[in-house]
Amino acid sequence: MVALPTQVYAFIAKLVLNPLKVTMRTFLQCLVMLVAFTVCTYSQTTITGRFVGMKGANIDSAQVSLCDGTMDTTFCSFPISSDGSFAIVTQRVGTLMARFSCPGYRPLKVALLFDRSTTDTVDVTLSPASKPYGEGNIVFHRPMSTLARFALLHRKSSEMFERIEEEKANRLAGIKSDQESDSYWYAETGRVESALKSETEPLLRQELIMQYLELDALRHQNTSKDSIKKWVPEIPPESPAWVYHFNLCVIAGLFSYHPDSLQYVGEIITLTPDRWFRAMLLYERAHWARVYEDERKVEVCLAELINRYPDTKYARMAQVTETIKVGNAVPSFSVRSADDSLTYYTSKNMLGKMYLIDFWRTTCESCVDEMKYLHNAYKRFSKLGVTFLSISTLDTKEELAKFRKDQWSMPWLHALEVEQPDRSISSDFGLWGVPFSVLVDTSGTIVASGWDLLGNRLEGTIEKFVGKK
Repeated sequence: MVALPTQVYAFIAKLVLNPLKVTMRTFLQCLVMLVAFTVCTYSQTTITGRFVGMKGANIDSAQVSLCDGTMDTTFCSFPISSDGSFAIVTQRVGTLMARFSCPGYRPLKVALLFDRSTTDTVDVTLSPASKPYGEGNIVFHRPMSTLARFALLHRKSSEMFERIEEEKANRLAGIKSDQESDSYWYAETGRVESALKSETEPLLRQELIMQYLELDALRHQNTSKDSIKKWVPEIPPESPAWVYHFNLCVIAGLFSYHPDSLQYVGEIITLTPDRWFRAMLLYERAHWARVYEDERKVEVCLAELINRYPDTKYARMAQVTETIKVGNAVPSFSVRSADDSLTYYTSKNMLGKMYLIDFWRTTCESCVDEMKYLHNAYKRFSKLGVTFLSISTLDTKEELAKFRKDQWSMPWLHALEVEQPDRSISSDFGLWGVPFSVLVDTSGTIVASGWDLLGNRLEGTIEKFVGKK
């Protein structure tokens, strides 16, 4: 199926939602776009390029892949010549991502916004994996094209996010900081504010605003009300900038802070042409409906995901999520102990015990905040026969050991998802994110999950079931 231009989707949605507001001028503009689109539909975009500046790299092992804007789905990959040259050839339009990779180097992700057929040439440099921050680069031979300007602007956002996240991970690991993160944050905020003063191209302004919002989110753990009130009205719901920033706190912040958040996010879901992004937002919307204990909204969102987007990972996760309910049997699982490679914890050998499965990771600040509640609950309820099992979704054995030595002892059972053969337990449990816990009784039935097992609610929830058969 060929994707239509963003403006055409927006027009169709407005026509359906409010036909009285569709003017003749808007109709004619849309008609012109459709005619232009029809002319170029069967032509193709070609981005030729070459891997450069990668001394010692085995270019034959390099890869170029073309994905959707959320990177959930890889559409195709392209061969690399022995000299590092390649050609991205596609008839797809819309919000796409190219991923350049090579063993021993950090992957480079580049936003390619194709709203029409185009040609260009690029030079790609990857940075060694040993570098503290990504130094990869892409150089467009037509740097003033909208495609190039948007891609390079978004690349700045990716570098910024990577650097700040890595600094945050170092702090959580106990590595002392010289406040470089703070100075870098202020410098980046100043860069974005300065660029916004002079940038007039709407699409590029929307990307800059997204960068400002994600800086705000990274600094304050969520996007502030003032920032959303000031900047979000300038970003139309159909903006491709939403797609390229799908995994940041901005979306979650909108659910919490935007005055008409549910309506606005509903408009994004309706108007965005990227179906993978629509599926992700529906899943996110279901998550927030569950946080606000609106189970009816949860059911509606998950049903729409399963019925309308069955080929997405979010539909598959929605199907699993439907099974992680109080009263259902815990999903079948088998995980190897992080402390003894010969020991496995399974849904079968845990029968007869009441146990808590805690999904977490060391670089998650919210997970670290939960540690005091978990330790208090363990001290109280382990004596009464409750077993605790923490499963890290990302950490290595060394990272887990360092955390337990330097920060919290976590004197209970542990498993690492990265050491499991298929690394599927997170998806098997329909994980929204971390921290997330499930309480299972002696018969293998889920008796509590999620919100009821966080913070100061944890002990009260376990107390309800201790001693019950």
